[in-house]
Amino acid sequence: MNFLNEILRKTIHLLYLLVPLSFYFLPKQDFFTFFIPLAVLCVLTDFLRLKISAAGKLFNLVFGKILREFESKRLTGASFFVLATLICTLVFPEKYFATAGLCVASVSDSFSALVGKRFGKTKIFRQKSLEGSFAFFVSAFFVVFAFPESSFLPALASAFVGTLVELYTTKIDDNLTVPLAVCTVLFLLQN
Repeated sequence: MNFLNEILRKTIHLLYLLVPLSFYFLPKQDFFTFFIPLAVLCVLTDFLRLKISAAGKLFNLVFGKILREFESKRLTGASFFVLATLICTLVFPEKYFATAGLCVASVSDSFSALVGKRFGKTKIFRQKSLEGSFAFFVSAFFVVFAFPESSFLPALASAFVGTLVELYTTKIDDNLTVPLAVCTVLFLLQN
């Protein structure tokens, strides 16, 4: 994927920030009232494009340039983000845990991809670079630490674990694994 399409893909990633921030600031019932239909629509669209040729062609016409090659035959990162949102918001007892984990996945994944593609010289695992991973770590720390419920050590630990999970996730989409890992670390260290 060229750099311009990567920027477009990560812009969509960053727009997803509206979802966890809505969860954080709205009453849970209000959040789920708008998120559940949105989640069903997103995942249903993803399934339909895989099963119905015409739906797949239309989907690719709109989103084809920003899809990863492997997403052509499986669910997109968006569906995994939706699944992560459902799990994090339903499982973790404090809104802060879910919101921080989902914000890290949105912001830090975007920074790591853009920095890695543009400045990444030192490959450390598959196509991931040291520079991209460093961008993930620094941005994840600041995202978590920006929450009033956070403190230094949990922000540092969750950024470190999130970076490792993003770096080494291969079989499962990191849009699912990263928020779950960050939420879990925060839950264990701040509960």
